[in-house]
Amino acid sequence: MNLTVLLLSILLFTACSSPLVQHDKSSGKTNEVKKGKPFHINLPENHSTGYLWSLSQDYKPETIRYVNSVYHSTNGGNVDYNFEALKAGKTEINLVLRKHTDTSEIKSFVIEVK
Repeated sequence: MNLTVLLLSILLFTACSSPLVQHDKSSGKTNEVKKGKPFHINLPENHSTGYLWSLSQDYKPETIRYVNSVYHSTNGGNVDYNFEALKAGKTEINLVLRKHTDTSEIKSFVIEVK
């Protein structure tokens, strides 16, 4: 019985997980996502350094919706930025790694909703 519950839990968790956006703008690749579906961006983030990622608000809110961000402290730390694809179109998501006012890095992700 416990094995069945475990297997069903794993199946449910993997079925509900959103696709990961992997290519930043410098790769020259566009990330395609389906309208009405969630997706996320995962970046390394170590809070002990004081550098944190922040979302720039220059994406098209009619095309995608920012849902939330979740920090995971395991394996050195990382953060998931969760979005929902709303309407067909193309937009860019910019994430900035900074400590106070010092910008260390900017990652840009081109998103095309189909």
